[in-house]
Amino acid sequence: MTKNAAKKNNEIPVVITPLNLDINGPYEMLTKWLGDIESKPIDILKALFRDDSPDIVKDIMQRNVELKEAADGVDVLIALEDKTVIEKLVMPLRSAKQAYCLADNLGCIALCGYACEMAAVFALTIAARSVDCTNLDDVCKFALNKKKCESWRQEQRIECLEKLQILPDLVTLEKMRDVKRIRNRYLHSISKCHSKIRQDAVACYVASSYVMKSMIHIGLHCDGLHIPDHLVGYLKGKKRSG
Repeated sequence: MTKNAAKKNNEIPVVITPLNLDINGPYEMLTKWLGDIESKPIDILKALFRDDSPDIVKDIMQRNVELKEAADGVDVLIALEDKTVIEKLVMPLRSAKQAYCLADNLGCIALCGYACEMAAVFALTIAARSVDCTNLDDVCKFALNKKKCESWRQEQRIECLEKLQILPDLVTLEKMRDVKRIRNRYLHSISKCHSKIRQDAVACYVASSYVMKSMIHIGLHCDGLHIPDHLVGYLKGKKRSG
């Protein structure tokens, strides 16, 4: 991740390509993941890799390229350099990509589900600071005023977000539902066959990337950065709360 940490003259610090893993270079790049250890890096990779492959390093790189190509157009290129955004939204999805690269398809699906749940909670947190609750039903008022949305089911969060209409488009909510459905099939159903788990992991990652782009992506235009309205509300709320 490359940072622009400018904090003066009302400039906003951002993170460039926060989801990049930087593993498409020479083999030595991969060894940096493993730290200063006595075991040979390839032996560690063999232990971590969840597939029977004769060329683990090549497969890791291919999987990274596969996700990059699948998520083309919905990848997060610029994100707000904010502790909550990075820790709760970016890093779970980045970890999902890492899991997929290591052939841990189930781990990828689980982490995508977690990332989308955090995205929904994040959106409701913004709404609690910026939305007029006068015309909301009691359920949404309760969620926003008492901050109970963290203990809700994901579908409850999505339904509340539909009523609040603070996200850029309804497709974001449908992508959240897509991820939820895939995650629930694998994590809550013992009868679910894993014959298509790799394809489902890719679909889950792409849908999650769409959600993240909608939630935290900052656009770059010829006249400067374009910050979505909900992120502006988030920054204003942080400033007011100190």
